[in-house]
Amino acid sequence: MNWIVLLGLLVSFSSFAQKDSEIDALTKRIEQLERQQDDLLVNQPSGNQVHSFLQNNLTIGGFFESAVQTLDGPDTRFQMMNTSNIIGLNFAAEFNNNIRFVSQILTGLVYPEKNPHNDPLATPDDRRFGDLFFGALLSQGYLEFSQSSDFRLQTGMGYVPFGFYPQQRELVLFVRRGGPQLLRTNDLFQALWSGVHLSGNIGKSSKSGYHLYTINPLDDTNKLGMGGRVWTVTQNEVFGGGLSTQVLQYEGHTSEILGADVRMNTEKIIITSEYAIHMAEGSDPWTAYFEPSFRLNSDEYLIYTFLDYAANTRNESTGSRLDPLNKWEYGGGLNWLPTSFTRLRAGVTIHEYVGSRAEIDGQDRDYLSFDFSVGVAF
Repeated sequence: MNWIVLLGLLVSFSSFAQKDSEIDALTKRIEQLERQQDDLLVNQPSGNQVHSFLQNNLTIGGFFESAVQTLDGPDTRFQMMNTSNIIGLNFAAEFNNNIRFVSQILTGLVYPEKNPHNDPLATPDDRRFGDLFFGALLSQGYLEFSQSSDFRLQTGMGYVPFGFYPQQRELVLFVRRGGPQLLRTNDLFQALWSGVHLSGNIGKSSKSGYHLYTINPLDDTNKLGMGGRVWTVTQNEVFGGGLSTQVLQYEGHTSEILGADVRMNTEKIIITSEYAIHMAEGSDPWTAYFEPSFRLNSDEYLIYTFLDYAANTRNESTGSRLDPLNKWEYGGGLNWLPTSFTRLRAGVTIHEYVGSRAEIDGQDRDYLSFDFSVGVAF
């Protein structure tokens, strides 16, 4: 019996000795890595030479949104799917008090709507969810030089400061998922500025400002377009609004896009409204919406409703064939914000097509959609 006990003690001591040896090896390895990192930082180029920003402030954040959507209508079969799972990653590097780099990358798994306007002459011949699509996009990436609050210069690309929602674009910030038709209509305005963006405040009160930027037009890639915006808010920041414009080459001719937006934000009520028109040769597509919402229980709940109209917009699924659309969207829903970083939404939207293109070959384009979404900011 004593031999068995003695043998067990010897095995235990051997195990402890082996573990001590492994710990010593790991300690030496960590010390070696720390020396290599210190050497890397110390030996970086001095002065104004370009080098890694390991020694600068690097901020990382982003958002995630997942949505379940249903479709149903007179000539739209009932469908329900987890249509999108999208994540956005934001990176910002502060080089000094006046210079920083900002970027955003969007990626996700999406089941997009095919033939979203239920045109029987398109392919497929009715509205339905398509096959799985995976994609990644650099949505923002610019270097910013900030001399003062009156003058900021950005070079690269980013969301255009056109109205309220177009410059938000963080999906979890939207009261209703997907935002207004203004964001989902391709022939109204360019969504990204490219090249140079100047912005700043006007006056000492910092309650008014301006934006000037360049655009790469999709139609004529040999000429830069231009855009601008002026905005103002009241002293208590309850009321605000702005005027926006873009001038660019579109389908072989010069066109101008004009926009106006107003917003009221009180302790209990938020009202947002925008208008935009694309003035060019032809139909002059335009859109406007009115979106009031009401805060409940110390901002934990938000009840919203909306009325949204788009006229003479283009049906992208038809290609070159003329199919101008006139469409109402109206409905409402509820936002639950259990924390300042999370948003759960449930909403219903009635999609009503009007005018001569409300039906095509007897196929009704109207439908009802319901969606439930979860958004997280981090």
